[in-house]
Amino acid sequence: MRPLWLILALACSAALPNGAAWANGTALTDKAAPATTPVPAVRPLYFEHVTTRDGLSQSTVMSILQDRQGYLWLGTEGGLDRYDGYSIREYRRQRGNSAGLASDYIWAIAEDDHNNLWLATEGGGIERWDRNTDHFQRFKHDPLKSQTLASDAVRALLIDAQGRIWAGTLDQGLDVLDPRTGSVRHFRHRDGDPRSLPADGVCVLYTDHSGRIWVGTDGGLSEYQPSTDDFVSYGDRATGTVFTDAHVRAIREDHTGALWIGTRGGGLNRFDPHTGLVTVFRHDPQDPHSLSHDRVWSILEDDAQRLWVATADGLNLYDPASGGFVHYGNDTSDPRSLRDSYVMALYQDRGGVLW
Repeated sequence: MRPLWLILALACSAALPNGAAWANGTALTDKAAPATTPVPAVRPLYFEHVTTRDGLSQSTVMSILQDRQGYLWLGTEGGLDRYDGYSIREYRRQRGNSAGLASDYIWAIAEDDHNNLWLATEGGGIERWDRNTDHFQRFKHDPLKSQTLASDAVRALLIDAQGRIWAGTLDQGLDVLDPRTGSVRHFRHRDGDPRSLPADGVCVLYTDHSGRIWVGTDGGLSEYQPSTDDFVSYGDRATGTVFTDAHVRAIREDHTGALWIGTRGGGLNRFDPHTGLVTVFRHDPQDPHSLSHDRVWSILEDDAQRLWVATADGLNLYDPASGGFVHYGNDTSDPRSLRDSYVMALYQDRGGVLW
């Protein structure tokens, strides 16, 4: 993948005087600029960066989480980093260390009710970091045991209200791990069964405000049905709800209850689960205010109800009034622009700052 950097993207400008926002080592400042219709009425932003020069273990940041103690955890292609606003502590795979990371490639991070972290890794399965011991416990595929992970290539992670760990795999379906017993249940696609997963590639898991679990697959979007222990799927003509691309890569609920679905190459889809209505947002080379790229990696609605979209060519801020986007990307002549336009992860910390 192309190199990425951890970049502070936004904070509420009211948080600090003089239009500046701060987040322990990374900050941005607004500057006045004339509005251009129909661009949303927001001002350009300045960005500061945390890079490998500051101690980041690797320049491609895949996932971000602020834990209950305030530490910012960063999952990269080269290890797990803990950032306290001043310095970075690295966790990396060490050969022969069974209590360390099994893989340095971290796709997703989640925190459980015991303040321990769970990691989805590429090739290392699921890992649990114990805060008390500072050690890692591994949950991996064992071909001789059916109740282990179906695959060690885990792309997505979710902890449900019962404390179970949901894991989306590269091509072996969806697993649900009971952390008390270590046993795993498997959900797979079954040909001819519309209540099974639409595909075995699961790249994103999401819980909405009502507790519903949504599964983004390479065959569309699915909603888990706990009463029947199966799925209702959306995203192809057979379901009556058509997305621009069945390869779902991001899911986010907004304040109205609508789901925003980011796809691998079909742009952004706004899906109303109540009506089934889909509104499509795609890149249009003739429209400078369209989505900047059709590959969407991450979506976030901030605490001011602004929708941010991370794509393969820039960060987008949605303007509901015009239906267009403001774009933020790398400008080689401006060191305060994004360090790179390929943006893969978005996260808002408890201080209101968007990373």
